[in-house]
Amino acid sequence: MDNNQFQKNVYQVPASPSGESLDASVVIVDTEMPQTEVEQKFLAIEREYVRDTFNQMTQDLEMSLSGYDDRTLPVLEVTPHPTALELKQIADELQERRARHLASLIKRVQEMGFWEKTKIRLFEKDPSAILDPTIEKIIDQESELGRELFEHDDDVKQIRYFLHNDDWFHEQESALPTKKFTNKYEITETDIWKSSTFFNQQLGSFVTRTVLVDEAESQNLLIASKKYYEKVTGTVYVKAPAPRLRFGSKKK
Repeated sequence: MDNNQFQKNVYQVPASPSGESLDASVVIVDTEMPQTEVEQKFLAIEREYVRDTFNQMTQDLEMSLSGYDDRTLPVLEVTPHPTALELKQIADELQERRARHLASLIKRVQEMGFWEKTKIRLFEKDPSAILDPTIEKIIDQESELGRELFEHDDDVKQIRYFLHNDDWFHEQESALPTKKFTNKYEITETDIWKSSTFFNQQLGSFVTRTVLVDEAESQNLLIASKKYYEKVTGTVYVKAPAPRLRFGSKKK
C-alpha cells in the first residue's frame, strides 16, 4: 500500500462532546471502505454514547426521586480534647471580664468633668489609654504581665503572652534573631494547633511552621494560661480602692 492509499484509509474515532477521544487508538483500514459504511460506523458510535449518557441520567434521576441522595450519613464521633476545653473556658471567662471592664471604663470617662480630663491630658504619659479605652489597649495592659510568666535571658527585650480572638499568643523580642519568635495557639474542641514564626539558621531567614501540639506542650500552655488569668484578674480587673479616711475619722 502506497502512502496516499495509507493516508486515505486512516481516520480517528470521533471525539465525545467533552472533547475527549472515545478511543485513543488509530484505526487502520486495509481495504477501501465505502463512505456509507464509514458513516454507519460513526452513527453507531454516537448512538452508543448517547445511550450510555441517557442511562446514567435516568439512574441519577431515579436515585434522586427515591430519596437515596438525601440519605443520612453516619455521624462520626468526635472526642473532645480535655485541655482544649479548659483553655476555651478560660478564654470565655477572660473575654467576659474584659467586656465588663471596658464598659466600666467607658462609663467612667463619660462621667469625668472637664478639669479631670484636662489633668489626664497634661500629666499622664498615655492619656488616650484612659480617655479612649478599647479592648486592644486592655490587651496591651494585660500582656505587660507576660514577662513574669516565663524565664528569659538578659538579651530578651520583651515577652508578651495574651489572648486575642480566642487564640493564645506567646511573643518574644530579642536583638538576637535566634531568640525572637511568635507562637500562635489555635484552640478547637478536639485539637490544639501551634503556628510558629522563628529564625531558621539553615535557611538564614524567618519561617512559619504549623504543627499539632502534643500533650506535654498543651499542659504547659494550660498552666501559663491559668497563671495569666490569675494575674490579670488580680491586677487589671480589680475594683477601684475605696477612698482613704482622713483626719483620723473612723468608718461607720
